[in-house]
Amino acid sequence: MDIPGELVTLVGACFAALVGVIGTLWRVIAKRHIGTEKKLERCEQGHRETGKRMIQMSSQIGHLEGRFEGVESMSAAVIKEVRSAIKETDLDPSP
Repeated sequence: MDIPGELVTLVGACFAALVGVIGTLWRVIAKRHIGTEKKLERCEQGHRETGKRMIQMSSQIGHLEGRFEGVESMSAAVIKEVRSAIKETDLDPSP
C-alpha cells in the first residue's frame, strides 16, 4: 500500500497545527489558573479578616446586651423603690 506524499504532508500539517493549538490553549489555561489562585488567596484572606471581625463584634454585642439588661433591671428596681416610698409617705395621688 502506497501512501501519497501529499497525504503525509497534509496529516503532518494537521498534526502540527493541532499540537500548536493544544500548546496555546495549555498556556492560556495555565495563566488563568495562576490568576485564579491569586484571586482565591485574596478572597480567603478577606474571609479570615471578616471572621475575626465578626467574632469581635459578637463579643461587643454580648457586652452591650449585658449592660442593657443591667440597666433595665436597675431602672425597674429604682421605679419599684420610688413607688414604695410614695406609698409609705402617703403621697400617692391615686385613690
